[in-house]
Amino acid sequence: MSKIQIGFKETKQLLNNYHISVPGEMAQNIDEILEDAGKIGFPVVIKGISAQIIHKSDVGCVFLNLQDPEAIKKAYKQLLLNVENVGVVELDGILVQPMAKNGLEILVGAKQDPAFGPVVMVGLGGKNVELLADVAIGVGILTREDVLDMLAETKAGQILDGYRGDVFDKESIIDLAMNISRLMADHPEIHELDLNPVIVYENDVNIVDTRVIQGEPLLRPVADEHLAEKLKSLQAIFTPESVAIVGASRPGTMGGIILKNSMRIDKIFPVHPRLKTIQGLTCYPSLSSLPNGW
Repeated sequence: MSKIQIGFKETKQLLNNYHISVPGEMAQNIDEILEDAGKIGFPVVIKGISAQIIHKSDVGCVFLNLQDPEAIKKAYKQLLLNVENVGVVELDGILVQPMAKNGLEILVGAKQDPAFGPVVMVGLGGKNVELLADVAIGVGILTREDVLDMLAETKAGQILDGYRGDVFDKESIIDLAMNISRLMADHPEIHELDLNPVIVYENDVNIVDTRVIQGEPLLRPVADEHLAEKLKSLQAIFTPESVAIVGASRPGTMGGIILKNSMRIDKIFPVHPRLKTIQGLTCYPSLSSLPNGW
C-alpha cells in the first residue's frame, strides 16, 4: 500500500473520534457549494480538495472571504481553471468553510518514526512555518506536563503565555497536542498528520487546514524501557546544552555563518587550528583541547 492523502470527510471523522473538531462541508458542484455557504453563513472560504494537491494555496485552489453567491460562482470558475492548468485530473470535491478571523497561527503536527514511534510537534504555524522553524517535539502519548515542556521551548509558547499582554486559549492547544498523540499511537497506519494553521483565540481555536497521510502501518518499538534514553538523544539534537563547531571561522564564511546561527545555544566552542578567538568566543585548536565536561 503506497502512501496516500486521505480525504476531508475521512479526516474529519478520524479527528472527531479524538474530540478534535474541524469546520467545513464537502460539496461536489456549485449548487451544493451555495447551499453549504448558506448554512454556514457568509463570508466563506472555498478550497479544491484532491490527493494530488499538497499545498492548495500554491496552485490557486483557495479563495478567501467570499461575501455573496456571485463571488462564490466567480471563484469556483477560476478554481476549476487553476486546477486544470496544474494538471490535476480529479477533484475529490470543494471544501466550504467559514472565513476564519485573525488570531495566533499554531502548527500541531505528528509523524510515525520507526525508532521512536509517534512523534508530535508544536510551534508557530501558517504559510511561513518552514521559515519560522519554531517547533518542539514530544515522543509517545503526551501528558499535559509533556506539552507544557514542549511549548516552553518555543516562541509559540511565549506568545500563548501572554507576551505583550495578548490572551490566548493555551489549554486548547495542550489538549489538541495530547489528543493527536493518542490518535497517532492508536493508528500506526497514519504516517503524517498536519494541522496548520490552528488559529488560536482568547477562548477557543479554529483548525483551518488539515493534511493526513496514510500508508502501511509502521511497526512501533516493542518495548518502551529505553524511551527516556531515546527522548534524551532527540533533545540533545534539538535543544543541546553545548556544541563544538569544528571548522568555525570568521563572519562571511560558511563556518562563520554556522557559528552565527548557533549563537542561541548557551555554550558554544569554536574549533579552529589557527584562530584564537572568533566572533568574541574563545577558539580551541582541536576537540582534544576542549574543557573537561564541555
